[in-house]
Amino acid sequence: MTPFDISPSRFRAKKLVRRLAVGLGRRIGPPSSPATGAIRVLTYHRFGHAPLDPCCLDPDAFDWQMAWLAAHANVLTPEDFDHVMSGRRPAPSNSILITIDDGHASVEEYALAALDRHGFKAVLFVCPSLCDDEAVADGVDSAFLGWSALARAVSSGHTIAPHGHTHRSLGRMPLADAIRDVILSNRPQEPHAEFLLFAAARAEHLTATIKPALERGAWVICDRFIDSTRVYQGDIFKVDADLIAAIEHLTVAPWFPDLTLILDLA
Repeated sequence: MTPFDISPSRFRAKKLVRRLAVGLGRRIGPPSSPATGAIRVLTYHRFGHAPLDPCCLDPDAFDWQMAWLAAHANVLTPEDFDHVMSGRRPAPSNSILITIDDGHASVEEYALAALDRHGFKAVLFVCPSLCDDEAVADGVDSAFLGWSALARAVSSGHTIAPHGHTHRSLGRMPLADAIRDVILSNRPQEPHAEFLLFAAARAEHLTATIKPALERGAWVICDRFIDSTRVYQGDIFKVDADLIAAIEHLTVAPWFPDLTLILDLA
């Protein structure tokens, strides 16, 4: 069993739904070939022997798939993909890009060796907050790649890309996200209650994520911050502007943004 295993009944139900979807698709029409210039992107997650984990692929099956791709497809390197997307070269026929999400430790244990055997290079999407060299150094069996493992992957020609700072489905949900989920799944009827819950979520997110990042010298980019509260809870739901300013001072000060960009997409 792994932390990602699901119950046998749920696993069978998911398999049945997938088979029905595939069967329905075949009845509706014949399989289509990729459009000229199209690139198919294959996404993998974890590797190992976990038959009840729907996102875990047996290493032998992965190696077989890579061998099939070597014989039947044009597998692009990340650099090839960049050149195609920037218009510097056309996409070869039957182009494939291999990506692996989440940065699980099993990527290095199983997948990278298979990729190297077939001469393929992949894009590895990782969550920086889950990369932990200290746990590996202390002998802890980490579920995710450490920075040293990522450096080894880069030295082998693979590309590392961000998959968000963290990932809520790969462990315990941060408290700020849990509060936000409560709001969005059961929206308060009273505007002040909603405003205070959002303020609590922002304060927790600031303490748990933003402050540590700033203190280690990182740049922090948020897609929304206090201005969204001023607009939604203030302008739309008429929460008093002085109250909003007072709560901002309590929960955010002095960590106000250095720069705010407003995109007019109209």
